[in-house]
Amino acid sequence: MGVVYISVLDDTYDAYGTADELELITESINRFDTSLFEQMPPYAREICQMVFGVYSVMEEDLLKDGNAARLPCVKEAMKLIVRSYHNEYLWLKKNLIPTIDEYTQQSFSSSAITTLLIFSLAAMGDIVTKAALDWILSAPKFVIAAQGIGRFLDDIVSHEFEQQRQHIPSAVVS
Repeated sequence: MGVVYISVLDDTYDAYGTADELELITESINRFDTSLFEQMPPYAREICQMVFGVYSVMEEDLLKDGNAARLPCVKEAMKLIVRSYHNEYLWLKKNLIPTIDEYTQQSFSSSAITTLLIFSLAAMGDIVTKAALDWILSAPKFVIAAQGIGRFLDDIVSHEFEQQRQHIPSAVVS
């Protein structure tokens, strides 16, 4: 379920959303607030409802298992990926070419590794503590390394397709 929502968000920020729509989606998810739905076109509202639905399912499962303390980490992971996608969209909109350091710092977080780790680990029961999830969110070296691998593999795989349209900067150049 988490992979589907991440894929839909990624495509929305990469190819389909307008500046105003993406701003509303980002703001709604960052605030976990449905009051902005009235201002959104139907597709954007459905995307936000999907994100909130994923969270609700995880919330229900974690509460049932007595792991409510993990919920803030799950919510932060969702916000992290949306902020990352939005920041990359702003690069595209402003036609900015980041330095490799700026690129790696920003694009690694949009690889979704942290969000997927948090989703997976939060659901593992008592073997994983909230402290472990907080540690993942602090971006230790192994998470940064995994993000880098994920980002560079994605850049390699998507390079040819992205040359056919306006796209965010990539570590792969023609």
